[in-house]
Amino acid sequence: VRDAFKREQRFIDAAAHEIRTPIAALQIHIENAVKAKDSAEREKSLSEALKGLRRTSRLTEQLLTFSRVSGSVDKEQKQLLSLDGICKEIIQNTQPILSQRGQTISFEAHGDFVISGEQHKIERVIQNLIDNASQYGLSNGNIMVSLEEVNQLTRLTVSNDGNPIPDSEKENVFNPYYRILGSKSFGSGLGLAIVKEIINQHGGQIHIEDKTPGHGTKVIVEFTGVV
Repeated sequence: VRDAFKREQRFIDAAAHEIRTPIAALQIHIENAVKAKDSAEREKSLSEALKGLRRTSRLTEQLLTFSRVSGSVDKEQKQLLSLDGICKEIIQNTQPILSQRGQTISFEAHGDFVISGEQHKIERVIQNLIDNASQYGLSNGNIMVSLEEVNQLTRLTVSNDGNPIPDSEKENVFNPYYRILGSKSFGSGLGLAIVKEIINQHGGQIHIEDKTPGHGTKVIVEFTGVV
């Protein structure tokens, strides 16, 4: 009980710290809109406020997800899941959004890949990995999702084009609220932390490599229990 209380307190403190900045920015943009001298200035401030609201909403969603996942609040009975089927469905639903960003996404899998897991959590893993690949990939780049069997493990790989993550940062990006310095990202710093927590709960492993030497990034997830 003591550990659970401390964990909850740390989460509340971190969440309050993370959400303070975007709320302050929202307030400034709205105040600027109220004080605007003309419609053009007002529209600009309101547009910035809307962008900030979307980021704050996303951050809140990720905070709640991380809290529930790490606290096992959403725990459900594991079942046999078609990993390739889940990938195809999420890719199909995400494709229109990526197209608006000028990005493409491709999927490669030979055969059927079945794992034991909690469906909504595995869906969250794949969605977060694709979202992360899109956010940090080139605006006109390609995101590649692939499944293969390696040493009796099911390997899921999600890769993008662009600047690779420095070797010194490859482990740090799985820490909650961590952002790579100079990445110019408005992310919450929770996407990969959520992914790693879920993978740990499913007895899997996750690590990051360059897509090719000095270019791009690929996240590799390995699941046990292939059927």
